[in-house]
Amino acid sequence: MIYLHGFLGSPSDLPNLISSALSLDALDWAKTLSSARQELEQVEHPLDLLADKLALHEAFLKQGGSRPWLLGYSMGGRIAMHLATRHPHLIAGAVIVSSSPGLASQTERAERLDCDQLWAHRFLTEDWQTVMRDWNRQSVFAADRLTAPSHAYDESIRAQWATVMDLGSVGRQRDLRQDLAKISRPVLFAAGELDPKYAQLSVECQNLNSSFRSQIIKNAGHRVPWSQPSLFLAAINSFINEVNC
Repeated sequence: MIYLHGFLGSPSDLPNLISSALSLDALDWAKTLSSARQELEQVEHPLDLLADKLALHEAFLKQGGSRPWLLGYSMGGRIAMHLATRHPHLIAGAVIVSSSPGLASQTERAERLDCDQLWAHRFLTEDWQTVMRDWNRQSVFAADRLTAPSHAYDESIRAQWATVMDLGSVGRQRDLRQDLAKISRPVLFAAGELDPKYAQLSVECQNLNSSFRSQIIKNAGHRVPWSQPSLFLAAINSFINEVNC
């Protein structure tokens, strides 16, 4: 299984219970996005081009012809959806966690991009501890106040995160619903029951395709893998075992 971390995350930030059980490889997509900034700035939908670049990553090449599963969390889940829709031949399936397939209207996308660009400016210019405090106080993390990935957010690459927030904004992303509806790979959309926005999106995505499944994890917020690692791992294993039967 190949892991795509979330915003501010790292390839090694999952709980040991999950990473050891799933024998994960990882894509440091944030580094790839940041290093290709000038090229990505020239296209309308940067995550499409990012997915094409990641499809050439050694994590896929090392599979030796077999197809891995993707595991994408939050922003990493959006990137995993781009990979699944643009390069379905590379994967066996995907687990998408606390993630959105995109925004339906141009107005919504423009408003979201404005918001994300304000965050990008803050990440680049403001006191790091203040920005981190405000980031973690967002309503989407309300159920996760005492739960966070185990790594320390890295101020030394704040310019990378500012670039990621801007170019990786859901405001620059295509609405992937029609593309998801056409793929034949099985996809599990997981979300926490205490994260109503993404729980609703999980159910909505399930309804796009008969190969998809929604899984709402009990007593979990947005940061599902860290708040309920055992339940999350059980959901993944159950889904993969079911589709492999």
